[in-house]
Amino acid sequence: DPTRIKQIILNLVGNAIKFTDRGNVRVTLRPEKSERPDMPSFSIIVEDTGIGIAEDKIGMIFEKFVQGDSSINRRYGGSGLGLAITKMLAQLMNGNISVRSRVGEGSVFTVTLSLPLARLEAAQREEDVFLSVSGGPKVLIVEDHDANLLVVTTFLSAWGYDYDIARNGQQAVRNAAKMDYAAVLMDVQMPEMDGLEATRRIRDHEKTEGKERCIIIGMTAHALPADRDRCTAAGMDDYIAKPFDPNRLKTMLTRQVKAG
Repeated sequence: DPTRIKQIILNLVGNAIKFTDRGNVRVTLRPEKSERPDMPSFSIIVEDTGIGIAEDKIGMIFEKFVQGDSSINRRYGGSGLGLAITKMLAQLMNGNISVRSRVGEGSVFTVTLSLPLARLEAAQREEDVFLSVSGGPKVLIVEDHDANLLVVTTFLSAWGYDYDIARNGQQAVRNAAKMDYAAVLMDVQMPEMDGLEATRRIRDHEKTEGKERCIIIGMTAHALPADRDRCTAAGMDDYIAKPFDPNRLKTMLTRQVKAG
């Protein structure tokens, strides 16, 4: 799975570089013993000479919105989602992640996976793998935040959905005009054009062109009743708060797509 493996490496290397002021970051790919020749095992090891992690914090760093120190976010930035997402990606491929670290001496992150060999005819260009994953019903994801996008695409792939990506409301309107989507996952707050205005324009275009109405599900960090009312008034069919519950989103998609 080149997409998820690349995302794992980018997350770990990005973290290592961010927290390493001097020294080096080393990435190693190491073959491991495997009982099945069609399921080779390997480890991705990312080692740095950075600030390290306190022993009493190591057990917490893979949790969402947790960083190794309360001062880390102020100094280095970040949401504390990177390692939680990396762990989730590894687990989706039946793998695991571990870490060894000492304060002031750096960290070593190891991801171990066992994966089936890819069929040669199934190979795709890298950009195609990221932009659209072949599969079931096609969903348009409208999201400008990389971490949120990574979470949504990972789960959609696991559930068998095909998807396209739009980074802002204007792109979403253009995509929806050209393609008939089973559903649109619409971020509400975005640059250039927000999700509410994008939804209104999509609905206007559907009426003007006589197109079938697509399912639009709003996704936002705000979960007040007034926010739901605004989403509904703009023409959205449903609404889910972020960070979203994967099971709830899956149920919502299944219900809405079948209903549509």
